[in-house]
Amino acid sequence: MVYLLDPAKALLPQLQREVEKEVKQNRPEYIVVTTTQADIAHQFSFPDITTIVVFFPDGEEFDSEQYHKVKEKLESENIQTLIGEHIIDSLYHSRSGKFRTLFPAEIMAATTAGLSASIKRCIESAVLVVDRKLVPPRSRVLAVAGSNKLPDTALLIEPKESRNMLDSKILKIICHPYQGDF
Repeated sequence: MVYLLDPAKALLPQLQREVEKEVKQNRPEYIVVTTTQADIAHQFSFPDITTIVVFFPDGEEFDSEQYHKVKEKLESENIQTLIGEHIIDSLYHSRSGKFRTLFPAEIMAATTAGLSASIKRCIESAVLVVDRKLVPPRSRVLAVAGSNKLPDTALLIEPKESRNMLDSKILKIICHPYQGDF
């Protein structure tokens, strides 16, 4: 894992280099990029790898008409797009069958509590594209996301659908911003 130490704008080129290295070494089947900005998608698109962009709208900043224009442009370049939704917080009640407990919220909260917002966003996006049937479960997905407007984290994951999200496997954290000593 590579820790990124620079301020946000300087992270993007270093993140791109690490993603390129990972693509060459492990050849993921899909790349899922989570962003609020359309121009980020091109920076993580590779030939022969399906790229999917998940847009997380920023409340009032989200312009539906603009999104459809960007979607049309990206899809003409074989980059799939969809509007994301925060699923980790809404999945708490889906786990009671597996754990035979009345308190799946506590299990999900404990599982994700130690993860950064960027890693949670990578996981959410990878699970979301499986739910939307754009990616088969257990495919090797390189997920790129950030907790701010620019991506700052990349991980290799084998996602499952949301009802089985805890069965997803994070294979490798490729890079992540340094967040101080523990």
